[in-house]
Amino acid sequence: MKISRIMFLIIVVFATLALSSCRTSRISQTQIQLVQYSLKEADLPGSGWSVEGKSWESAYGGESYGITYIRDKLVFISHVVSIHSNEDQAQQAYKEWENEWFTIAKFQAITSFSPSNTNDTFRYECEEKGPGAPLGSWRLCLYLQRKNDLISFVKISLDESSKNNLTFEEINQILGILDKRLNEAAVDAKPEGATP
Repeated sequence: MKISRIMFLIIVVFATLALSSCRTSRISQTQIQLVQYSLKEADLPGSGWSVEGKSWESAYGGESYGITYIRDKLVFISHVVSIHSNEDQAQQAYKEWENEWFTIAKFQAITSFSPSNTNDTFRYECEEKGPGAPLGSWRLCLYLQRKNDLISFVKISLDESSKNNLTFEEINQILGILDKRLNEAAVDAKPEGATP
């Protein structure tokens, strides 16, 4: 009798464990794609980067994934990639993103990088630290790009006093990697038999 109760308890415990392991949340194909198109630690120059945060959310009507890397207190790079159900919604989301972020401070256009596809909509600007500040004293750079139904938004915080500060050449290399991923994503999203 004691043995059957012990066996019963063991079976209940194993069944409970088995059922609880089956209740893990499912990751959608869209979420897998968004992570695939996002910024990776290997894309960043130098060493000492760590993940500060990750987030899944809805941004301007699209499903989004964001990740932030930090190298010291004030040097960080944050990337959000967002997918929308169609190009019209992505165009509207791009305008909303642009209105929210590019009007918060005094920015100056940076023309040293542009997407490889001239049909992509983009904006690349950096905030001035103060009136008449030299180029090396920028604090925040923003890059917004739309390719079809995908949007990529990059925020980079710079600290001129940091030995770990990013250069504009390094920033442009990072933006080039992300641009290439958006191009690959657009090709992946095309139905079979469609012409590029």
